[in-house]
Amino acid sequence: MKKINIFILSAACIVGSAAYAQESSDLDTAQNPVRQGDPAVRQSPEEIRDNGLRDMVKISAREIPANLQNALKGDDYKGESKTFYKSKDGESYAVEIKDGNITQIYRFDKEGKPVNDKKNR
Repeated sequence: MKKINIFILSAACIVGSAAYAQESSDLDTAQNPVRQGDPAVRQSPEEIRDNGLRDMVKISAREIPANLQNALKGDDYKGESKTFYKSKDGESYAVEIKDGNITQIYRFDKEGKPVNDKKNR
């Protein structure tokens, strides 16, 4: 009789521990769990700016064409500092305008017409 009681008690302990183990595995104990799906692309503003201006050469304000100088006189292009870039083939220009913590990059063709791919930082 004692052997049967010990056997039943052992079986109950095994079943109980298996149930507890199953319940424990369902709990999410990770501090920062990984989200499923595609991870978000994370780039610093400097990396984004460098990607957008990678194939361009920095130029001085004196080197920009007259058409572009006239286009930059508008209210949309005001800021504390401006940095000018020209593509290596001379077909396009970019102006990086910083105003406080905000940096904007405007692109123009060689005639000074805006290209609609403005990037905000």
